[in-house]
Amino acid sequence: MPRLLFEECSSAELATVLPGRLKRRENDAGEILVKADFQEDDIVRALRAPFRGGIQLSADGESRLGEYFLAHVRDGGIGLSLCTGAAYDADVAGPFVQALWRLAAAGPADEAICLAVHEALANALVHGNLEVPRLDEDLDAFLGHCQLLEDAKSDPARWGRRIEISGIGKGGDVEVAIQDQGLGYQVHGPATGKAGHRLHGLELINACTSNVRVEDGGRCLVLVFATQRSDES
Repeated sequence: MPRLLFEECSSAELATVLPGRLKRRENDAGEILVKADFQEDDIVRALRAPFRGGIQLSADGESRLGEYFLAHVRDGGIGLSLCTGAAYDADVAGPFVQALWRLAAAGPADEAICLAVHEALANALVHGNLEVPRLDEDLDAFLGHCQLLEDAKSDPARWGRRIEISGIGKGGDVEVAIQDQGLGYQVHGPATGKAGHRLHGLELINACTSNVRVEDGGRCLVLVFATQRSDES
């Protein structure tokens, strides 16, 4: 398990992360950056050595970490556990994918993979945590969609929900998990994806992945990418 490096955190905030979750061990390689406030440069920094990810502490003092995040960083992968506001305002998918592909020795990730992960992450943020429904293709609906989005961003409860993206290399595959704290959706409903998931987004994700799993009542999307490891090419 990587060590935790806390920056600008109070003792009360530290207690929300340490007990029973990610315990600091002196002999483990890598560190997880833990901060109360994550800006875009913090996200990029958390994905570079010596770090293997980052945890943003929640404003309400509750920083529950998801099982995929915990498993991936425990087993040598990377992960980010952020509040919706920090992830919404930053480029998360691009730096995350490039860092994971380097770690997995899978060579550089192409643009389509970055776009697929971005689509899945954006869907989890907007339609999951912020609960903004699918955008219909007309002007009135677009204006209504924009207003719903602004209302959601001004709601501290939704803006503060946790979003996690984590991943690990597994043989010739790279696994990426995206977990939100939204209301979920009917997994066995019509094949239009998560409420609001654009069809071209689903097509892009399916075209780039060898397997896609929907878990936790629609709150977790696991993407598996088949790769050619750079040390085998």
